[in-house]
Amino acid sequence: MAAFVALGFTYPAIAAGLCASCVGLDRIAPRVSVEPAMSTAGRQRMLKSIEEARKRVANVWGETPPSVRWVACVSINCDRRLGGLGASAVTLSTPFGSTIHLSPGGLNPTIMAHELAHATLHGMVGIRRQISGDLPAWMDEGMAVLVSGDRRFLDEAGKPLNCAHMPDVLPRSPFVWGPASGRNIDLYRQAACRVFAYQQPVAQLARRLSQGWSPE
Repeated sequence: MAAFVALGFTYPAIAAGLCASCVGLDRIAPRVSVEPAMSTAGRQRMLKSIEEARKRVANVWGETPPSVRWVACVSINCDRRLGGLGASAVTLSTPFGSTIHLSPGGLNPTIMAHELAHATLHGMVGIRRQISGDLPAWMDEGMAVLVSGDRRFLDEAGKPLNCAHMPDVLPRSPFVWGPASGRNIDLYRQAACRVFAYQQPVAQLARRLSQGWSPE
């Protein structure tokens, strides 16, 4: 119990995924918890969007993505209570699995697929390599953009937009990426361009990363 209380203070979204009722959420399906204020129609859309996200990730990786815990809010108060800092969504990966925390702005298949792509990749390469920088944040984010098919940054064919002029350096640390991308959302497009430049399928790059390769 003491460990759960500590987890709740440090990572409330992870605690919510483990025990929805403990933090006042409703469990609407195995590993899916939502704010009670979410409507019946919203809950149905939530489950359908999760299935769509899983299909998008499976289509790229060629295998079923891992089972994750989903925690969704429909109000800013709920999002902040569970540790949200303004992002549409965040993936909290641990050695024991991943929890995806969705804010009111993240309740759509594209954002969900983006986060599920993170969870899949983190499971392949390991949390330690992600935190240490062996899995650069720009690679992690660029792959997630490509997997999700995010039309804010990709054309109809799934190719990143406007890759002619790119910065020499993109954030490598996830702790630097978060604040930087909050100030400049275009970093996601730039990261997708950098990944796309390898001219290799995302699944192949993921396998290389899981085998110890670290891009420059």
